[in-house]
Amino acid sequence: MFTVAIIDIGSTSVGGALVAERSRRAGINEVCSTITASSRNEIAFQEQIDLDHFLNGMEAVLKQTLTDLQKQGRESPRQIEIFLSAPFYAAQTVVSRRSEAQPFTVTPKLVSELVRSEAAKFERDEHQFIEHKVMQFRLNGYPLIRPYGRQTTDLEVTSYVGIASSTVLNRFREVVHNVFHRKELVWHSFTFAFFSLLNRVLPADRCFLIVDIGGEITELSVLGKGVLRGSASFPSGRNSLVRSLAQKLHTTSSEAYDRLKLLVNEAQHTQAKSDLLEALTEIKIAWSQSFEDSLGQILSDCLFFDRAYVIGDPTVMSLFRSWIAERSIETVVAGRQPIETETVTKELLNHFCQLASSVAPDPSLMVETIFYDTITGLAKRP
Repeated sequence: MFTVAIIDIGSTSVGGALVAERSRRAGINEVCSTITASSRNEIAFQEQIDLDHFLNGMEAVLKQTLTDLQKQGRESPRQIEIFLSAPFYAAQTVVSRRSEAQPFTVTPKLVSELVRSEAAKFERDEHQFIEHKVMQFRLNGYPLIRPYGRQTTDLEVTSYVGIASSTVLNRFREVVHNVFHRKELVWHSFTFAFFSLLNRVLPADRCFLIVDIGGEITELSVLGKGVLRGSASFPSGRNSLVRSLAQKLHTTSSEAYDRLKLLVNEAQHTQAKSDLLEALTEIKIAWSQSFEDSLGQILSDCLFFDRAYVIGDPTVMSLFRSWIAERSIETVVAGRQPIETETVTKELLNHFCQLASSVAPDPSLMVETIFYDTITGLAKRP
């Protein structure tokens, strides 16, 4: 058994988990790894976003989270997996294709060269790849899970390419090195980890929406027929909601957040609730318009749209979920349809993930641990 560190860098907080990975033994079906320790820290609330101040704040909470894990762990992690959320990365679904008049054999080398050639179009001097993962193969138009060794005249490979600023990654890498004395980090995006989990359990012939509501960013992704078809984000989340609410109520951000929590918990008296709902109306309209605009960029060729899976800060999740549920989507076959929503909670994830008794549930860290188990072959199906 050895320890892996899972680090989640969001738009306003950094979470971390120590995961005790079990070594594989012949003839034994392993369950998923156990989260033995965890921590999450948020940057100080900023009335106005300043990039340098923001990055300095993220470095500070990254260091604090790593230090927390170091104090809880019995040994330094042998491997560190870092998951980025918007705005720290950008990603695109890429389709690579090779067609020939005569049949050719599909090999790992051929696929690697094909997708590398397509991905090279996204290379930038100031950025680096954080992931490049194949999602689907099609041979002569038909999806196939195991294509290697087969012959075809038409090969199509759909992959997910993620890039991030080299400067930002180096800043994060230096913080990790100062605490754990390691610079060999494995980078991922949270979106792909979330997609990977849902793709294992949802019907393959339908389309679903992934909604990740962060402190400063809301990110939308469409999962359709086994492929992450596209992602889009807009700069509005929990913190921007609080700022706008404070301005409309002529109060401090702290007071606005407290009143928002009372509203969500249905603990506010009638007049205060009425005033708050009135102030939220304009904010809801603006957020919902950004939601629809971003969704329109990525709906692609989905004929039906079944459900939205929502993850984010549980304090305000029910509010954003209700806003999403009020929207409708224009589908190709059925016209405008309402959006059914489901919140990703620890109860949903408990089918896959184990927590030590002293560890508080953190859905993002649980999703990322399940993904790590998946790519190392340790994950179980529900």
